[in-house]
This record gives sequence, C-alpha cells and structure tokens, in this order.
Amino acid sequence: MKTPALNPAFLIAVGSLSLSPAQALTVNNFSEATNQRFPDNSNFIGDSFDLSGVGRAENGTWATAIGDNYFLSANHSRPATNSIVTFSTDDGNSSFSHTVGGGFRLGTTDLWLGYTTTVIAPAVARYAVTTQDADSLSDLGLGSDTLYLSGDQVAGAAGTVADHVLGTNQAESFYEEGSGAFESPGGTLTLDVPSGFENDMIILFNNLTGDDNPALLHESVVQGGDSGSPLFSVSGNDLIILGTASLLLNDLPGNFVNTRGPDPLETRDASTYSYIGSYQSELAAAIALVPAATAIPEPSSVTLAFLALALGMRRKR
Repeated sequence: MKTPALNPAFLIAVGSLSLSPAQALTVNNFSEATNQRFPDNSNFIGDSFDLSGVGRAENGTWATAIGDNYFLSANHSRPATNSIVTFSTDDGNSSFSHTVGGGFRLGTTDLWLGYTTTVIAPAVARYAVTTQDADSLSDLGLGSDTLYLSGDQVAGAAGTVADHVLGTNQAESFYEEGSGAFESPGGTLTLDVPSGFENDMIILFNNLTGDDNPALLHESVVQGGDSGSPLFSVSGNDLIILGTASLLLNDLPGNFVNTRGPDPLETRDASTYSYIGSYQSELAAAIALVPAATAIPEPSSVTLAFLALALGMRRKR
C-alpha cells in the first residue's frame, strides 16, 4: 500500500513561529506522581534512573550531557551560545548552571553537539551513546524494549529544568536517510523530509488501547517544545541515549487494528528521533573540536523548592 507523501509537523521550539500553540509531552494515564520528575516521588517511573544529566537552557531547549563539558541537542532547536544551561540533581536540592560556549552540527543531520565553557559539575550524570549502526528497525536490536521519552510539563511557555515529564513508548519503525519512506502497519508510507532534517530516524507510533500493538501504560508522543529532548533505552539501571526529538508526524495511516472483513485504516501520530548510532564518526569529529573547559565551579546548591511550588500552579493538558 502506498499513500501520498506526508507533511511532517515541526517540533518548533517555544517562542518560534508556529502554526499552533506549543504543547506539553502527551502521556497516557498521566499523573504528577508517576510522570513528573519534580517533586521527587517514589512512584515516578524514572525513580530508578539518574536524570540529572538532562538539562534545559534559558530558551527552554534541551541539553543531554554525554561528556565532561559537552551535550546533545537538536540542530533546529538548540541552546544559544553564551546562554545558560542548568542541570539538577534528582532530589531537586542542587542545581548547576553552565555557560554554553558553542557547538557543532553533526554533518547535515538534525543532531547538534554543544559544549560548555566550564566542566559540567561531577554530580551531573553523563550518558553513554549508542554505537549501534542501523539501516533498519531490526538493526537497532531493541525489540519490544520500553524506551523513555522526556518532554515539557509546561503548556505554551518555555520550560525549565524543573518542568520535566517522562513517558514511555517503543521503537516501531525506522526511516533510513535518503530512502524517502518508512513502514507503517500494513504498508509503506512516503515521507518528504524537510531540509535540515534528513537523517536516520527512530519512529514511535502513539498507539491506543485496543491496537494490535496496544499502548503502554504511559504511552507518549512528543509535542511542540520537545525538540532536542533525549530518547533513552535501558541497560541494567543505566540510560543509553539513542537520539534527540526531531519531528512530529500527524495522522499516519496504517492497519493499527486488524479486523475481519472490510478493514479500514486507522490513523496515529508518531514521534521521530534523529538516531545518533548511525553518526558515530560525525560525533567523534565534533567532540575532537570541543575546546578544553576551565575548572569546575563550586556547586550552587540552589534549592528547587520554589520551582516545585510553581509547578503546582501549572497544569498539564
């Protein structure tokens, strides 16, 4: 089955020109206790992980630490040079702010490696980056593994490090750079990738209860403002970064519910993530260009209690 070319909706950063208001990560069965990183809660689905390496810049863009003074983001939605990126410990008791010195686009992809002028505080986690090259979904080796999506808790405003929501999904399709197509249940969809976004992508459908591949308890799909946020797999208790949020695809047709007799297609939205595993040489080349950082600053030990109170006044959609 071939369908007409799709028109992907950009995950436009908060504050940029957009055809629709910025929204928060959409999470199935959302609750503050299970899906909101702050305040610290033992029922949080990420409670066993160290999420201190997922930071936010002043403009609400994302920064995921992968080295002494460098981080991953999206090329089309990245922290500005000379802006401040803030990381926080998971208990919310200490935050660490660093100035962005600049960064490098990885080849012609939507992946971006940023760096800070000082070494990122040692209390902040650094994540391993997948090194699995892939040309197809099966090459990823993820099977039905649960993956973790980060997104914004705030609707219609630039989020901070305290506005971190966590959801789940699974890798269900793969777009290979230059192919112009990917698989949907029951057929192949063509995709006209916008300029600047052409790279390998992991695709996560936003399934519903009753689908042949039913929705996870906290099935999630990215929305505006989530560009550059990380997609994690899990190895033991360690998070492995697979890529960064790039595009939102709306109303994808597919045979998501297989029925007897006449079987009309259903539509589902999908999140796409630029897949870092296919660009290890580009990443290594960018890391080699990162300037040496100055000494680690003293921890600020800034409490997030006030921010936690502010969260209570902001409601997720």
